[in-house]
Amino acid sequence: MFKTIGIYKGLEDVEKFQRFYVQEVMPRMLDLPGVQQMRITALTNTNPEDQPFDMGDVQFIIETFYDSPESVKQVTMTPEGQELIKILGTYRKNMAAFVGKEHTITARARVYSSPKQSTTQSK
Repeated sequence: MFKTIGIYKGLEDVEKFQRFYVQEVMPRMLDLPGVQQMRITALTNTNPEDQPFDMGDVQFIIETFYDSPESVKQVTMTPEGQELIKILGTYRKNMAAFVGKEHTITARARVYSSPKQSTTQSK
């Protein structure tokens, strides 16, 4: 599964940002062709003194899942996608963005899931 990941830190008003993202950005993203789902994770730092590389003030991880790697590119080329990029650009100093390919390992079945293969391991 292909996704984009936005990591946000150092936001002045966390509640305002979350409201904006959930009410304004997510509904528009979810209407774009090729977008499957989105997840927003609000983080609480459990041990600020021991966080490496200035990671102590990371506040959100936002994931957007796509049908394919091509869908990621297509979304950014649409007028709506361009508008969302522009809107989110106002948070550029607070954000790092990544594209990823997700693999899942489940605890019960011990299954490793990859787009090209799936294997089951016995205990």
